Amino acid sequence: MGFVYGAGTVYYDFVIFLSPSSKYVRDEQESMETDDPSSGSDHGKPAKPRKIDDPSSSTEQRKQANQMETDDPPSSSGKGKADCSSLFRAARYELDRIMKRHNMHFIYKFEVVKNQFQRFVGNQYFTGSKICKRGGNGWGTLGGFMQNQTGVFGFTCDHVIRAETVEDVDIYPQPESEVTTALGTTEPTFGIRVGEIQDFELIDISATKVNATETTKCTIEFVDNNGRVKQWYINNSSQLQRKTVFKHGARTNLTEGIVVSSDMWLHETDSDDDYLVMVRPKTNEEPFAQEGDSGSFIFMMNVGSHDAEGPKIGLISVLFGGRMSTYAGPFTDLEGDTNASEEQMDDSTSGGDEGAIGGVEFLGAQAGDDNTISVRLNVALRELGRKNPNLVF
Repeated sequence: MGFVYGAGTVYYDFVIFLSPSSKYVRDEQESMETDDPSSGSDHGKPAKPRKIDDPSSSTEQRKQANQMETDDPPSSSGKGKADCSSLFRAARYELDRIMKRHNMHFIYKFEVVKNQFQRFVGNQYFTGSKICKRGGNGWGTLGGFMQNQTGVFGFTCDHVIRAETVEDVDIYPQPESEVTTALGTTEPTFGIRVGEIQDFELIDISATKVNATETTKCTIEFVDNNGRVKQWYINNSSQLQRKTVFKHGARTNLTEGIVVSSDMWLHETDSDDDYLVMVRPKTNEEPFAQEGDSGSFIFMMNVGSHDAEGPKIGLISVLFGGRMSTYAGPFTDLEGDTNASEEQMDDSTSGGDEGAIGGVEFLGAQAGDDNTISVRLNVALRELGRKNPNLVF
């Protein structure tokens, strides 16, 4: 039966899915009329009900005619209804003939396939993809997309795609492909670095103007920690200590961390704003971020949201550096009770690693001890908008 697209048990019914191809309907209708060459001209043809208003029709014939006319599936157009009706009659006739030939019978249902199955392959761009400047030496992470009246823009760190002129930016969809796609272009006014300390800057963000041919592939929504696409907002709260956060990185993929400071500032910068967020990994088994994760948006789930679609994503900051490790020890009051101080020191050093001096343990840095640093997203976007009015979101 060429017009059968597929069949299977759907819930508790055996369903035969029919392909709405007019070619199959025509072929099957022709076979219905010429299937039995030894029979008379009318034998083998489906019985055509008489018109309801035919006075010679019996009551039973009228009922059969009405049943056949109302047995068609609903359709939005008369033509579609007629096509489905033809398909149903052809399929029913052919199936009944097969069952009769094999002396069997079973209950079945027909459904006409409106849209056939399609492969879910594509190059949709999501947060966490690998991004780089064409011809550049390094790569980073696509933090996310935003849109305004001038177009769609993708974001990462400026030290990843810093441009001297108008330059192309490539993106590698995850999982990484050997073929790169020109996501768009960047230029000097699309990036900013301020708050300089040593040999890197604290506000470090850059935008890529997405090519018109690629905008439909950009996911403006954000992917949460469960891989679901959700709406987002920029979280400006200063009370984030001990909050669980996540990030999608091109190097380490999805990782989980704990905010240990949401108002950090560093010495010897040209700004005293406390707009930095420091995150530690949730466990010591893996770092929160590594090289290649620069540009990741750090986010948290707004579990208190009463939105009908569930918790929204709160974007907090843009990750740009890490690997800061610290040594920790107890507080001691040297001018206070000596016994109390000694007792406190003894408690802290008991069972400690070799090399503990005066209650301060000098431990080797581990991956899980790394602190990552990021800049508040609202601050970075504010500074970027001041530099280029087209980058106001």
